[in-house]
Amino acid sequence: MENRVPAAACAGSENRIKTGGQLMFHVPEMILFDYGQTLADEGDYDPIRGNRAVLEMAVSNPRKITPEQLQDAADGLTKDIGELFGEEKRSNPEGEFSCRAFNRYLYEYLGIELPMPWEEVERVFWKAAVKVRKADGIEKLLAYLHDRGIRTAVLSNMMKDTGTLTERIHELLPDNHFSFIMASSDYLFRKPHPRIFEMARAKAGLSADTIWYCGDNLVCDVKGAAGVGMKPVWYTPYAKKGQEAPEGISYMTINHWEEFIQLLELFRGDKGICLTVDKADYNPVWKKRKRVAVRGFIRKEGRYAMIHSGKYGEYKFPGGGAKPGEQLEDTLLREVQEETGLRVKRESIRYAGRVRETRRGMGEEILEMISYYFACETEKDTADRCLDAYEKEYEYEPAFVTLEEAIRNNERITDTGNIPWIVRDTLVMKALLQKEREGNGKE
Repeated sequence: MENRVPAAACAGSENRIKTGGQLMFHVPEMILFDYGQTLADEGDYDPIRGNRAVLEMAVSNPRKITPEQLQDAADGLTKDIGELFGEEKRSNPEGEFSCRAFNRYLYEYLGIELPMPWEEVERVFWKAAVKVRKADGIEKLLAYLHDRGIRTAVLSNMMKDTGTLTERIHELLPDNHFSFIMASSDYLFRKPHPRIFEMARAKAGLSADTIWYCGDNLVCDVKGAAGVGMKPVWYTPYAKKGQEAPEGISYMTINHWEEFIQLLELFRGDKGICLTVDKADYNPVWKKRKRVAVRGFIRKEGRYAMIHSGKYGEYKFPGGGAKPGEQLEDTLLREVQEETGLRVKRESIRYAGRVRETRRGMGEEILEMISYYFACETEKDTADRCLDAYEKEYEYEPAFVTLEEAIRNNERITDTGNIPWIVRDTLVMKALLQKEREGNGKE
């Protein structure tokens, strides 16, 4: 089941297609994780709480500085640092400095004497300022990776030192098996600078193309990791809204760590199609809506199961949107049966690729959809189809056709306003045909 779009396009937009080259995802030897908003949610942050906890331990505070006054001074110091390190708080984004240096300047300048090392000051502040919770499903994911021999480590942009970060992670995830933990304050550079990623690669003792990096920031994490040859994974549940996707970079998007486990299971070392399709038929200021879909490659005697529209004439692969909480395999089984009547054999499902698609949705809306493709086989017996209203309106019927036939048919269609997915499906057909010609097609 697709999202339809009005035939009218945005004023002044042009119908252009961006296609990323194939990005082969193999099961990695190591997965690197960001810390904040990836391993853990630290969205509940109140610096006044942290300031109060530190001031309560002060040996001397002759000026009677309050938590609020302390924060005003800290904000002023941060502003001045921005002139040295750039607008984004503590980076330009090239270099990094430590919480130790920041606190020492701040408290000594205000004449506040503390009875503990500066490393302990940052621990006291952090523990009080932030109410932390582990990311949903992260413990299950880390256990899964350890059981399958995939190494893990942490690389985080952080003013606090590696010891403080390590202590926090061990408290939060006591059963972790991280090979190492890195806070950027101890390594001069911060993400997305390539040197910090190269440092992590050197510590891992691996080539970059065997490492995946998971994080919530499209620039620091996704662009930075891709820049040194690592495979980037964008983790979205706690990601900052309104981030712009980096141009020319292929990356995987994960909405829940359970989904990540499913994909790792289904990759099985297979080489998959990876494409990016941007129709640019929308206004960038429109509200965005994200959607995950699953589609099937069902091949019998050189022909593929397709859905054909009697109304508009296009062919497309069977499949549709995942329901909330639905496993990708279950989506595939349900959608294929509803649209074609074919019953997929669960044990036959193999990961075959993905397409990231951006286009106009309903009204003034940008639809950002990721379609996962799986090769599969079907049972001999069939079931009743179950079409929704629009599928009946479009007169959809199942058919087995060759890729060449489907491509020729779709390329003859000029009025695509009501079938915007034809662009995606035709590109996938061409990519699949190319793989077949290279000898990778399977019955």
